[in-house]
Amino acid sequence: MALVMELFFFMSLFLPRAPVALRDAVVNVGVGCVGVPLWWIIILAACVGGHTWMCVVLAFVFAEIIDRLI
Repeated sequence: MALVMELFFFMSLFLPRAPVALRDAVVNVGVGCVGVPLWWIIILAACVGGHTWMCVVLAFVFAEIIDRLI
């Protein structure tokens, strides 16, 4: 989610003429479609097995997905 916020603020600072709908789409896709499912998967992985390495791998995978979507 930090990646989404970083992109949002980058667009606000350095691309001020970008449409507001584009910035809203970045936040909606990054948080709604990727961020919330990521947190649910991490919570389930931590509660069920306590596999920290799996949480780290999933965080990197979802960061790559956000990067490819944007």
